[in-house]
Amino acid sequence: MKIDTKVTKLSGFELILKKVKKLKIDTIYTYGVFRDLQINADKLRTYISRLADRGVIIKTARGHFYKPRNLTPVKRATREIKLNKKLFDNDLFWNVKDGFPLQTDTLLRTYLIHYTRDDLMGLYLLFGYTRLVEESLKLYKKRTNPHYQKIRRILTEFEKLRVGL
Repeated sequence: MKIDTKVTKLSGFELILKKVKKLKIDTIYTYGVFRDLQINADKLRTYISRLADRGVIIKTARGHFYKPRNLTPVKRATREIKLNKKLFDNDLFWNVKDGFPLQTDTLLRTYLIHYTRDDLMGLYLLFGYTRLVEESLKLYKKRTNPHYQKIRRILTEFEKLRVGL
């Protein structure tokens, strides 16, 4: 009787993703965690940047990252949210009352276009880091866009404060 065993070889990205899933939440790690995977340094940085763009990890400093706890109070499937004007400094929806049902896409888009640090904090409390990074990347199209980079830098500061760094 012949036993067939299929051996699947994982790509470097899949190996890193698998390793990240085993790491503890809200603990800072260096890129040295992946040393045993024997991946080229350039590829490793590319893969880590991809994971950061997806919100799987958050880069805190050069060569350091952590895996965030995904606490997002507003579900992605929620199409409408009641407007809470107390969360925002700028009243961009001045023509509607507090508690008015508003499309989540409209709220996100409006405050990401006309963003301030305090308004981003309100969005951060509602949607979390991952969703805001994804939505700002959709809005500004490229990671090299200065508005996207500034929003991401501010959100990373919020994450550092949340974790207590």
